[in-house]
Amino acid sequence: MHIKVFACLFMLILSCKHVNAQWWFGNDFGLAGYDVKDEWLGPGRYEKIVWNSFNTAFYYVGESAFFTVRYGQRNTELESGNNTERYEFDRMYLQSYALDIEYLRKLAQLPFQIDGFIGVGNNAHFTYMDQSFRQAGTSVGGGQESHEMSIANISVLGFLQRPWKKHIFQYKFGIAAFGYGTRPENFGNEFNFKFFGFGEYVQFQNSVTGFIRLSEFFVIKPEYRLRYTRYSDPLPLQFLQQSFYVGLYVKI
Repeated sequence: MHIKVFACLFMLILSCKHVNAQWWFGNDFGLAGYDVKDEWLGPGRYEKIVWNSFNTAFYYVGESAFFTVRYGQRNTELESGNNTERYEFDRMYLQSYALDIEYLRKLAQLPFQIDGFIGVGNNAHFTYMDQSFRQAGTSVGGGQESHEMSIANISVLGFLQRPWKKHIFQYKFGIAAFGYGTRPENFGNEFNFKFFGFGEYVQFQNSVTGFIRLSEFFVIKPEYRLRYTRYSDPLPLQFLQQSFYVGLYVKI
């Protein structure tokens, strides 16, 4: 179903007027902070700030439409924030992958030369988590494994944009209240896909972005992004990701 939705959105882009339309391609570099609490793994929290250098994106920028395809991944170890037992699960190995597809249309011209956009997006994401514990600082074993995967979670997006000279500044916010994916249910059935309805799944996102024009063909893109994901079934998972990236993009 979600494939058909975004195929229709892509056709809308092709059919809209391409007045001063531009495609940009590039990659973001910077710091990403993770804060994870998964009841499947126990009551502990795991967190860390890491360097991230693989966040590739395409942007379509038109006078009345904005389209994004963005992919990012990270493999890292998070550290326990509050475990104090003798055999501490003090590490979590984290694999995280995310594919964002977003389409927004201009809705209104607001005061102070601000354009208001509204649209939809899909954040397909997969996270695998594996505990390890240590005794006296030495790794001696592994613990429980967990995961979360959402193939489809259609989000409603709001978007404010203000041009300044040759540059553009943007603020985006969105919410998804349902999704189709998987969470652990028992040891023998690790990937049981189901529909997560309202109250079982929610995702919030916010971002502040600037497109600083260096020349006709190059821009620098500083961005702060926050994304919070929560599952409440079968066991709660809270996943908070924050990032501050600077990207270099080229006009294509």
